[in-house]
Amino acid sequence: MSGPSNVEPPGGPAPSAGFRCVLDRIRRQWRQSPHWLQFRGQARRYWLGKFGRSYIAQSLLRRRGHCQQCGMCCTLGRACPFLTRDRRCLIYGRLRPAACRHFPIDERDIEDVARRGGHCSYSFISPGTDANQARPASK
Repeated sequence: MSGPSNVEPPGGPAPSAGFRCVLDRIRRQWRQSPHWLQFRGQARRYWLGKFGRSYIAQSLLRRRGHCQQCGMCCTLGRACPFLTRDRRCLIYGRLRPAACRHFPIDERDIEDVARRGGHCSYSFISPGTDANQARPASK
């Protein structure tokens, strides 16, 4: 005895082509949205802080410049509780967490700041460049 021919597959009916098209469009828009990019950057920095310490150490050797304390990186995602109203860090010279000291980890962090309308004063030399030759002359 055969069962009814109109039985739905496990998990419900298969989505129609039109519905899949709408879902694909939503996914593309979400991946290009500032919220998704911000979340992706936060997740990447968290993961690197926990599991990519050697990558951070190598990347910091390529980093040039200094922090201008604009507070832009402190507002990527949730605003830092140590950031004052005039966007200055209360603990900059004393107790800054590793996440703050290591920011920007690489070029992608600078792009995150630029997407938010800021300008990071740090830059990175190319991985193939000799780090000793690329060091700025000390004053």
